[in-house]
This record gives sequence, structure tokens and C-alpha cells, in this order.
Amino acid sequence: MKKWIAVLTGSAAALAVPFIFSKVMLGSFLPSILTQLETDSLYYLTIIKAVIGGDLWAGNPYILEYHSAMLPALTLPFWLSAIPGLLGLHINTVMLVNALLYGVLTGAVLYALNQKLSTQNRWIAVTIAIVGVASLSNLILRPALMQTVYPVFGLFMLTLLAVLEQTTTKRLVALGIMTSITFYLYPHLWTQTFSAVGLLYLWTLYKRDWQKVQSLTLMGLGIILICLPQTWMMVTFFNDPELALLSTRNGLIETHAVLPLTILNNKYTILFVLGLLFLHTKRKLSHGEALLLLLGSAIVIAALSNIITGKEIDAPTHPWRPG
Repeated sequence: MKKWIAVLTGSAAALAVPFIFSKVMLGSFLPSILTQLETDSLYYLTIIKAVIGGDLWAGNPYILEYHSAMLPALTLPFWLSAIPGLLGLHINTVMLVNALLYGVLTGAVLYALNQKLSTQNRWIAVTIAIVGVASLSNLILRPALMQTVYPVFGLFMLTLLAVLEQTTTKRLVALGIMTSITFYLYPHLWTQTFSAVGLLYLWTLYKRDWQKVQSLTLMGLGIILICLPQTWMMVTFFNDPELALLSTRNGLIETHAVLPLTILNNKYTILFVLGLLFLHTKRKLSHGEALLLLLGSAIVIAALSNIITGKEIDAPTHPWRPG
């Protein structure tokens, strides 16, 4: 219990630093005019405010004629982030509560994951969890997007690790649910989780473990069914001529080439994956090492997705965020 208290307290303290700094410099933890703590933070906070005000789809902030239409993005993160506001909190307080809440949740999930990966000194796991939250604090401060991503990604890792340890129906159901949730949260998250699950499926096929292949196939069908509503929304988005025009003006590049920026931003991940593959030639990987190999490979696949799709949509710069 002491270790859990330390993790939760340390995670909250790590996220509280910018607000304490604001108190020292501006005289208030939450000044009336909020400072931009992270890129796009006030923009996303504005969308959350729209949801709190009753506009569930938040409108289209890019095109005036579509201001009352559906937001051209995944809306679940904004709905989740709006919950404190729907309970009556001021929008400025919503920002503080969400930062602390999702920071604490991220720390708790990291600690649980560290416990699963290592049975050594638990205080080391506590330290890693707190340092992890502190290193991610600038991204966790971003309202809605990234805040909701990290706890869910951590839970996905826990369920994937559980399946690697033992394939049971309950564990497959849990993995399927977490994988499906990522599809509703963040494009640069679900491309990684789907890639990791896909790699697990291909590896199981290679090993000819037909019973496990059958179980993973059923799980995959369940994921497809759960993701159908969001899939329909995405198809609707890309068939909209205005949104298609927006994409061409928003940095969308048509290329199958491997971009230098992709290699630059993912160089350590690539080296890490190569190192694990080399280690696999010497001995069997542990479940934790297999998890890291799947996730690292998934990050690289997501970053290089334009090789197949021919569409580069921030892939060189965004996949590393969850990773």
C-alpha cells in the first residue's frame, strides 16, 4: 500500500509542477487567462468547452460553413475530458483536474506494468513509474489527446503481456476490448496497437499454434465488430470533399519513400528492435522482451506506413509519442 501511495502522490506532484510555477510567477495556480502549457492545449480545451456546452460533436473548427458539423477527428477523448465540466467544474479547473487525474492513472498503470515485468525491488518500479510520468508530463498536460492515450496504452500493454504469458478466453477478451478502445481514441495509437496484435497473429501462424490462431481470429472478428461505428465515421470523413481538401492543406504528403525525418525520430526504436532480434538469435526472449519487441516493431511499422499507403499523415513525428 505504501508503494501505491508513493506512486500516486509522486505522479500527481510531477503534473503539479507547471501549476505551482504559475502560482509563483502569476500569483494563481489557475489564472483567468490560462497559459499555453503544451502545444495546442488551449485549442483542445476550447473543443472540450464546446462539448460541455452541449455540442457533442464539437463542430468543425477549420471551415466556417461546417462549424456545426461533426468534428473531423475522434471525439471520445473530448467526451472523456469533458466529464469534470459536466459535473459542474469551471473549464480552467477541468484542465487541472484532468492533468492530475490522467497523470495519476498513467503512473498507476506504469507501476502495475513494472511489477509484471520485474519481480525485483518494488521501489525501483515506483521510481520508474514516477520518472516515467515526469518525462511525459508535457504531453499529459495536453487536454484530451495524449492525456487519455497513456493510461489506455498502458492497459493495452498489460493485456498483451497477459496473453503472451498465457492465452485464455478472459485475457483475449480483455486484449480485444483494449485494442478496440484505442481505435476510438487516437490514430497514432491504434495504428500501433493493431500492428502489435497483427504481428502476434503472424508469429502464431509461423509457430503453427492452430488453437491459438483460432482464438486470435475470433478476437480479431470481435475487434472488427466493435470498431464498425468508428470505421463508418472515418469513411464518411474521407468521402467529404471539404475534408479531403483540408487534408491536402494540412501537410498530407503523397509519397511511398522512407523520409529522413522518420529515421531521425525513430532511430533509437529501430536500434532497440534490431537489438532484440539479435538477442532472439541467441536465446528465447522472455515474455517482457517479446512484449517490447512487438511494441517497438509496431512503432516502426506505424512510422513507415506511408511506404504502403502512399499517404504520410504526421507518421514521422507522431508514433513515438505513445512509444
